[in-house]
Amino acid sequence: MKNLRKRILSLLLAAVMTASLLPTTAWAATPPADDSEQYAYMQEILTELNGGLPENEGYTESGPFQLGGSDVYFYELFRSVQNPSGGRVTDTRYVIVPGAGVTDAAMPDFDSVTDTPWRESNPSGVYIAKGVTRIGKNSFTERTTLNTIKLQDPNSLKSIGEHAFDGCDALEGPLDLSGVTQLGTHAFNGCEQLRKVTLGEGLTEIPNNAFNNCGLTTVNIPSTVTSIGDYAFSNNSLSEIRALALPEGLTYIGASAFALQMGEGETSSGITSLTIPASVKEIGANAFYGRRNLAEVTVTDDKVDGTKLTLGDG
Repeated sequence: MKNLRKRILSLLLAAVMTASLLPTTAWAATPPADDSEQYAYMQEILTELNGGLPENEGYTESGPFQLGGSDVYFYELFRSVQNPSGGRVTDTRYVIVPGAGVTDAAMPDFDSVTDTPWRESNPSGVYIAKGVTRIGKNSFTERTTLNTIKLQDPNSLKSIGEHAFDGCDALEGPLDLSGVTQLGTHAFNGCEQLRKVTLGEGLTEIPNNAFNNCGLTTVNIPSTVTSIGDYAFSNNSLSEIRALALPEGLTYIGASAFALQMGEGETSSGITSLTIPASVKEIGANAFYGRRNLAEVTVTDDKVDGTKLTLGDG
């Protein structure tokens, strides 16, 4: 009997010692308190939204609610007013915050947007607090009422998952993504009103369809980017860009990466000259299709005999 007790005590002691060595992120986060920075951030947004609105017609808060089993919580800001012509007009906005004491909180991935807490609502705004470092896969796919994304600290957000904002065709820019170092495929595909994004150093890949058909008039490509995927910037006028010099270190330009459909929109504006660095080894089919204003292309020479550049059709 004594031996059994000793074994149980030993196991319990081992479990406690092991648990003490685990990182703090292994423990479930707790909700932000009412005197926390997270709550203050939500209140700041609530005050801004309610400015000028009649007291009985403003937004009300609820939450915080935990997002899945993650370290991320969210507040829901809801407004419902009587429409003079009948019925009610509603609006919902979400404030995404880290749990108490968490500085690196990642939203979970979702199999589809129907798995999210806002699947039944039509949110118009999403506000991401400092300390939330990732927006999960399919988080806001095809939320066609979503027109606002605001980041409390753009440098805090590091990753955006696949299809995170795919099909959000009312989403308006400019959008500062200068802290993002990992971007999923189709992340902003079809965000027709985006107009302008700012990308930051540290991003190495602009994946397939990342900004296809986003109404972009200009874009910066960081010096750290080594790959631009298929359709990454296709169907954007890029009308404010004249000379486009792709970064040294870039190795791949995907199929239709900068293509523009003939006859759709202003196809004669934008890029007039293009510089492709010697580091590029492959350019996919139709990479610059439809760029009728492109008059000059320069491919730099690496001064190495036998270097090959593979060109796709078109």
